[in-house]
Amino acid sequence: MLQPPWGERGLLQYPPYYGKRLTAKMQNRWCGAGGFLTMRNRSVLMPSVDVVIPNYQYGRFLPGCINSVLSQDVENLRVLVIDNASTDDSLEVARALAATDRRIQIVAHPVNVGVTASMNEGIDQAAADYFTILCSDDILAPGSLSRAISIMEKHPTVTVAQGAAQILDFELALPTGPTTTDPPAWTIISGSEYIENICRRPLHRPVGFILVRTAAQKQAGYYTRELPFTNDLEMLMRLVSIGDVAETNTIQGIRREHKNNISSAYWQDFKLRLDAVYRAVEAFLSSCNMAKKQSAKLLTLARVNLACDAYWSAVSHLIRGRYREAFELFKFAFSLSPHLAILPPVAHLLRTKNVLSRTRMVFSEAFGRG
Repeated sequence: MLQPPWGERGLLQYPPYYGKRLTAKMQNRWCGAGGFLTMRNRSVLMPSVDVVIPNYQYGRFLPGCINSVLSQDVENLRVLVIDNASTDDSLEVARALAATDRRIQIVAHPVNVGVTASMNEGIDQAAADYFTILCSDDILAPGSLSRAISIMEKHPTVTVAQGAAQILDFELALPTGPTTTDPPAWTIISGSEYIENICRRPLHRPVGFILVRTAAQKQAGYYTRELPFTNDLEMLMRLVSIGDVAETNTIQGIRREHKNNISSAYWQDFKLRLDAVYRAVEAFLSSCNMAKKQSAKLLTLARVNLACDAYWSAVSHLIRGRYREAFELFKFAFSLSPHLAILPPVAHLLRTKNVLSRTRMVFSEAFGRG
């Protein structure tokens, strides 16, 4: 006998109804007179969301991360914590939270399979309408999921909704209220235009907090293990090749900075960052369904722009006496765009934001002038 798919709080149950739309059979059995949903079971029709949280040794961050999801104004929600054999109190923390809220599910690996494998496991388990992966040291901004769902429900061609990230030192207190009171301003961009924008300014298109249609995520496939620092960028390019993008400058989440960040080396080493971004763009363009002529054009665009960024960073390091770093950056720039050894990319420099203030800062550091 069918059982109503809502719990004591009016939420969808797990399985077999998690993430399912109301069928005619369910509607006949559970709807009120006239075929309308009663207040108690109206949530059955609301979009559902799976939030996957891969975790390793971040027990101290888990409460803030998980609670930022549970406090979202989305009823049909599941939080899937995938722990990679943490030796701290991560599992104890996660299980204590799960005991108070059945929307939380836990997968505990006996060995560390790595963050990429955990993200891909989350993709396999995704069953809701929408899907996102949240690092266990990050938090969602209040209302971020409902904002993203709202724009995607209005625009069925949108496969990804992306918002800005706020960077916060882990020692500082987390915000207790909304990060903004202004309604979000969304821009709808075609996937092809978005991919071209990434190739035009690869370093200046960071991956923010995204919500994805689960069907699109399943189609896009798994994250790439060979791109440990930029597999999110390569995945974003795959996702937007399927449909449109909704983008907002409204803060959708908070990233906490600390010395144990997986990506700390990536942000501290500019040459590593340039190389990782190039490899992500190259990996996507070499395997996408785009015409070869177009993909070659976009790869050249990305190569030239990354080479220009490397060139002027090398000049900056040279002026400040950091000769080894300068040599490596010049080497990288010339490998992507050999003509830069003859003709400096002045036009690229002039298009750089705040170029005058940044130039003054470099010379001030080099020659000790205030």
